[in-house]
Amino acid sequence: MKFYVAKGIELFGMSLLAFGLMEGMNNPEHGMRNEYLMLFLGSVTFYVGWMIERTGGGE
Repeated sequence: MKFYVAKGIELFGMSLLAFGLMEGMNNPEHGMRNEYLMLFLGSVTFYVGWMIERTGGGE
C-alpha cells in the first residue's frame, strides 16, 4: 500500500513541476515568482514520494 501512496505523491509532484514549467513558458510577462514556488513544491513533493518508496514502499 505504501508503494501506491508513494507513487501518487510522486505523480502529484511531477504535475506541479509540469504546471510550473508550462506557466513559466507561456506567461513570462507576469513574473516568475509563482512558477518558482511551484517548481520548488513539485520537486520537494516528488522527493518525498521517492524517499517513501525507496525506504519501505515495497513492503
